Amino acid sequence: MHDFTELSILIHVRIDVQDRLDNLEIVMDYYHANCKGVEFVIVNDDSKPDDRLKGLHKKYGSTSKFLFQENDDEYHRTRAFNQASKATNRKFLIIGDTDVIVHPKHIVECMNVMKGNESVGGIYPYGGLFLHVKDKHKQTIKKTNDIDFLTDLVPLEENQVPNYENDDILVAHTESRGGCIIVTHDAWRAINGHNPNFVGWGAEDDEINHRMHVMGYQFPRFSVHDAIAWHLPHHNTVRDKEPYYSRNLKLREYVISIKTSDAMKEYIKTWSL
Repeated sequence: MHDFTELSILIHVRIDVQDRLDNLEIVMDYYHANCKGVEFVIVNDDSKPDDRLKGLHKKYGSTSKFLFQENDDEYHRTRAFNQASKATNRKFLIIGDTDVIVHPKHIVECMNVMKGNESVGGIYPYGGLFLHVKDKHKQTIKKTNDIDFLTDLVPLEENQVPNYENDDILVAHTESRGGCIIVTHDAWRAINGHNPNFVGWGAEDDEINHRMHVMGYQFPRFSVHDAIAWHLPHHNTVRDKEPYYSRNLKLREYVISIKTSDAMKEYIKTWSL
């Protein structure tokens, strides 16, 4: 079993469809079954607390924290992660997703890299390959708490770029920066967490990568053949037509135009972690 006693997994959730709750439970079950000492901080971002989370709170309340963030019908993912980060003192943080699983062995190896090099503030614990699994395999993960079988479903040679869909998987991204990042808590504080000026979803993952680099941190990929981000299926939601995406892209371009650490320090002072 992999040792997660130094790490906290932060997840923002709004249960807009039942699949979202089901996937969150699968993700939590998987890591609890495979990771010693795992801690979750779950932030329910909604207009009122969702009673459907009570079952998970009862199941994992002793090892997890369930917080509530009231919103005004907007989707405040970045603020939720900032709130979650203040609820834990663990050395490493996963900025995770309700529907994404990354193999624990790669997460542990990433933590070891950061322990050996303080200039590494964050790592993508996968090589950029972001794959949707089909529902039949989601059900297998639910029953077995195992994802090792998934790598056998990917007909790839090392460094080959996939572009296909088959009966088992769908390639969503080949150079993804979303779904799961692991950061040191010290680096997260130094860059003042996520940028809360982003509303909804989109572009915040590129922006945090840039801020890390300008503030003097490395943010590499963990590029080994079987390091893949696995996305569990769910029904489409209103966020698939995100109304704030264009605004987020403009914000990202503004932040990317900031090239010096002094200027970035002044900018990140404009919000509270």
